[in-house]
Amino acid sequence: MCGLWYHNTLSGQRANDVSLYRQQGTFEVSKNRRKKGEQKQGTCVYCGKEDLITRDHVFPQVIFLELDKQMITVPACDDCQKIKRLGDRDLRTLIILDVGGSQHPDAMTLVARMLDESNIRLRLWIQKTIETAKEVDLVTDTGVIVGKVLEADFNKDRVMVSQEMTVRGLYYHEKDKMLPADCPVHIDYIPWQLAPRFIQQSSALTRIDPKTKGNNVAMWSSHPVPNFDDGSTAWFIWYNDWVLFFGTTGMAAKLRQEQKETALARHSWKSDTSRASRRQVIVPRDLEGRPIIPPQ
Repeated sequence: MCGLWYHNTLSGQRANDVSLYRQQGTFEVSKNRRKKGEQKQGTCVYCGKEDLITRDHVFPQVIFLELDKQMITVPACDDCQKIKRLGDRDLRTLIILDVGGSQHPDAMTLVARMLDESNIRLRLWIQKTIETAKEVDLVTDTGVIVGKVLEADFNKDRVMVSQEMTVRGLYYHEKDKMLPADCPVHIDYIPWQLAPRFIQQSSALTRIDPKTKGNNVAMWSSHPVPNFDDGSTAWFIWYNDWVLFFGTTGMAAKLRQEQKETALARHSWKSDTSRASRRQVIVPRDLEGRPIIPPQ
């Protein structure tokens, strides 16, 4: 379980009062185009298995209010699409309730859409989470209180799985070839407090020129990793202008994983080889446990 920061203006009452606004993208469909959902034999980009496949959206449609005419789709098997779909739904929840992602102009409309949809369990979870969240001070590194946020736990494990698959999908889209199924992929979730500095430091090493989809709801930038194997690449993936994931592949992914495990060991966390444990993140807090905004 990891910390999730909610924008302090988002209350259960506010979320219930927001009117639903549905807006769909417009698409031009070729007469010769394969029918939506029609299966054919092929190779799944996510797992490398030969199976019946359909096209899957790398960036899930549920996170957008309006789709671009040309969304990114890749061939994927049913099993992988089911797994990714679970993580994609959690991703939608994360990026619209994150303290940074909630500032996006589409966020509140998507909250209203989620509260209005037929998934009763999700609606009740959102309402209960907001109602029971702990209100904490948001401070600078010098201890100055600049506002308040709501703090709650959010399990990002399924999101991390879906982001691994997103990297594989983007690799296929960018390179026009599949990342081998046995090639490791590592994903880091960069907490909102650290994201600006992480981008700033990375920009000193490589030019970050992101591509975008759907009103900057999804952005990504890919980079080679010098002095590593050909399968080593680095990926910056943003959602709602703020929620940042950093992905690596190949030997670079193995090194990143080793660095993460070393960092966790330094913080005296118990040794645990589970995927959920390895995905824990460390966020800055002061002596009173309040979240800190680091200097830019």
